[in-house]
Amino acid sequence: MLSPILTNIYLDQLDRKLDVLCQQHSQGERRIPNKVYLTLTRRRKQLLLQGETNPSLRKTLQNRLRKLNRDILQTSTSDYNDPTYTRVKFLRYADDVVIGIIGPKSLAEQTREELAVFLRGDLKLELNPQKTVITHLATERAHFLGYLIKTAKPRYRKRNLRSKGSPHNVVQAVKTTSGNIKLLVPLRELNPKLEKYMSNGQPACLNALINQPVDHIIEHYNGVIRGWYNYFQLAENVSRLNYARYVLQYSLAKTLAHKEGSSVSKVFRKYGKDITFVKSNGRPVHFFNLPLKQVKKAKTTEPDVDVLPTWGPRYTRSKLLDNCAICDSSEKVEMHHVRHIRKRGEKLKGFSFYLAAINRKQIPVCHQCHRDIHNGKYDGNSLTEILDRLHFQNPAFKGSSS
Repeated sequence: MLSPILTNIYLDQLDRKLDVLCQQHSQGERRIPNKVYLTLTRRRKQLLLQGETNPSLRKTLQNRLRKLNRDILQTSTSDYNDPTYTRVKFLRYADDVVIGIIGPKSLAEQTREELAVFLRGDLKLELNPQKTVITHLATERAHFLGYLIKTAKPRYRKRNLRSKGSPHNVVQAVKTTSGNIKLLVPLRELNPKLEKYMSNGQPACLNALINQPVDHIIEHYNGVIRGWYNYFQLAENVSRLNYARYVLQYSLAKTLAHKEGSSVSKVFRKYGKDITFVKSNGRPVHFFNLPLKQVKKAKTTEPDVDVLPTWGPRYTRSKLLDNCAICDSSEKVEMHHVRHIRKRGEKLKGFSFYLAAINRKQIPVCHQCHRDIHNGKYDGNSLTEILDRLHFQNPAFKGSSS
């Protein structure tokens, strides 16, 4: 976990250098107006005035006005090649850096060269030539932190000129956005990850999960689709993940069908379309079924992060309750494991010693109690009370084995 921290400390000088480059290469208050656009709008205003002063000419002017409107919509309001207006911005995450430049390609090449010289001389680093590319977002797509980045096409809507203070009662199409940046899901990069759950182009059973409990199997598939959605929910086309959810849903159904020796249709009849399984404590676990809608504003960081579990060999199923064995909490319940429980040497103490005495390798505890166990905060008296309460809650506990 130290790697990202050390990376940020070491690359702090890079941030300072990029700040200097941004200030050095950014100039101008705003772009100069496009002369062609001004000429077209001036002609349209003249035609509108003719129609206002002489209503009999309005029908004859309609075709000319429509053509002018189409030309105006296809013409930029400002001169995008204005050499007096440039902007340089950057965003860094660990060792991944993206630099946005408004200006000529020569400015991008100059900035890349200055950055390479600084990294080589001050930080003893080299730019990766395969990843350090110059991309024209108007015609190409860029990759950053798993997202695809491109500029959006202009959007249009109808508006009455009077809403902007014009004396003319004329409705026309206007641009609402032009050149905005949008984020996209890299579908081609996700497809290879889906192949694990497919065979011959169709959802398939995942044999590695057949011996797991039903709720653990569902949680594994939930971890995949929920993790992708939580990461790509800022993308404009995040709904395209519905295909991935379809593959995972039917792969889950086929895995359960193989586990129970039945068919996919019987699995859906038994567990429902959302594949809902009710645990022994009455808590339902169902396949992720929330709508995949775009979130237009990033959420604040929450401590409850989705974790994709990795399963090892599991020979028997635990008969313990799902709540914490110490404080009876149902929040963030984890399994505390002990290795080599029969090695009763001097190194075994505390919780490990007690679990070895009852031949038990795992016990459910909440996150806080789990930390307390590893910090050695439980003595013999505390453990005796915990085990007595466990035996009272679940008489089968003392004699059970895992």
